[in-house]
Amino acid sequence: MATQRIFVGNTNGERVNVGNAMSTTYTYNPETKVLKVFWKRGEPVVMQNVAEGELIWVNCNGSIPDVKRAKLPRRKADCLAWLLDFPKETRVHSKEEYENLLDRQREECYWWNYQEYACNDERWGITLCNRPDCGGVCHIACFISDAAAENKETVKQILKAWDEIRWMYFPKDFVQGVLRDRFGFSEFDLQEVDSYIGN
Repeated sequence: MATQRIFVGNTNGERVNVGNAMSTTYTYNPETKVLKVFWKRGEPVVMQNVAEGELIWVNCNGSIPDVKRAKLPRRKADCLAWLLDFPKETRVHSKEEYENLLDRQREECYWWNYQEYACNDERWGITLCNRPDCGGVCHIACFISDAAAENKETVKQILKAWDEIRWMYFPKDFVQGVLRDRFGFSEFDLQEVDSYIGN
């Protein structure tokens, strides 16, 4: 089973592939706010009142897909870490927890010829690791304190640091919406981080 995501946009009546799923497509009409997700030629899964730009999860399991609205983490620190694509098990809220998690990850996930990419200060830390044995970059650990997540200037600092070691996995419009809605970013704030949050 693969979980795909849709950042809902007008499909102009055409069926559009859901991520890299081979048999799952969708259509969306912004006037009716109706999203339809199709598996092969069967009847669609229909969602009403879907906003343009909304994130929808689609679980493609070889049959009629399970379609759900994305729920962002409630805690601001977790929401910011989630935006950087750190799963729940790699997120902590104190420097001590972060250091302990790094130690555990290094011990449990031993691999050859690895390289870590990290940036941090007293209120936050991010560590990625290059894993040549499995061909990718792993999100090892992310520490963002609640105080850091409440401070817009610190959030900007984290976004800048992230841009130096990786890139945003989400579309810019979506990231801007989260920063505006959850972190109180103004248009001026968004302009300041514009180059850090993708295209």
